[in-house]
Amino acid sequence: MCSSMLLKCRADGKVKHCRIKREDRLFTIGSASFESLNELVEYYKKTPLYRKMKLRYPVTDQLLIQHGRVRYISAAETLNAF
Repeated sequence: MCSSMLLKCRADGKVKHCRIKREDRLFTIGSASFESLNELVEYYKKTPLYRKMKLRYPVTDQLLIQHGRVRYISAAETLNAF
């Protein structure tokens, strides 16, 4: 079974996208393969993923809210939209 997902990260002030392919039990970016996503993340915390960029921390909903990047829509706003 082969599937893929997308890793989004910010480098040089721009959003970069890396495709992670999953084949059987391996996760692959380029020619590097890992047995888990945790292993992949730990590796790219120490090794540059793009130019000199290494992974530093995950982006959570809370972090996006804190930096004003996300605005949640209330149930009332959702109902009024239709």
